[in-house]
Amino acid sequence: MGYVMTLHKSKFCIKKENLARATEALKNVMMESCLSTNRSFLKHHFGEDFNPDDLDVKLVFEAWRWHPVFESEDPKEPGDITDIWFMGEKIRDDSYFFSLLAPYVESGSYLVMIGEDHEIWRWYFSGGECLEQEGEIHFNENGEKEEAQVI
Repeated sequence: MGYVMTLHKSKFCIKKENLARATEALKNVMMESCLSTNRSFLKHHFGEDFNPDDLDVKLVFEAWRWHPVFESEDPKEPGDITDIWFMGEKIRDDSYFFSLLAPYVESGSYLVMIGEDHEIWRWYFSGGECLEQEGEIHFNENGEKEEAQVI
C-alpha cells in the first residue's frame, strides 16, 4: 500500500510548446524502468496490446497517478496544461517525477500537499528545477475571522 497524500492547493502550468519534450522525458524514464523490471505494469495499466508509441502526455501523467488539466477539451489542440490533480495513493517517487518535468514547467508553479501523517510540503518550480519545501499551518493570532494559511 502506498502513502496517502492530498493535493491541497496548486498553480501549475506547462506551455503547449513544451508538452512533447516533457512527455518524451517521462516516457523514456518510464519505459526504461518498466522494461528493466517487468513489462506487466505497462500491460496492466495500458492493456495487453500496449504500444509505447501510443503513450501521450495524459497517459504518461496518469501512469504516475496525476491527471493533467488542459486549456482546451479538444484532444487535437489541447493547449497548455493549466493544472494537475492527484488521483490516489503515492506509489512512486513523485519528487523524481517532478524533477523530470521541472525543465518544462513554468517558474512559479507549485503543488501544496498534505500527507496521511499530516506532513505538509510543496513542490515549487523555479528556473527548470523542482524544490521540495516543508510547510506548516499558520492561524490568525488576534482572533479575527480569517482563513488559516498553509505556508
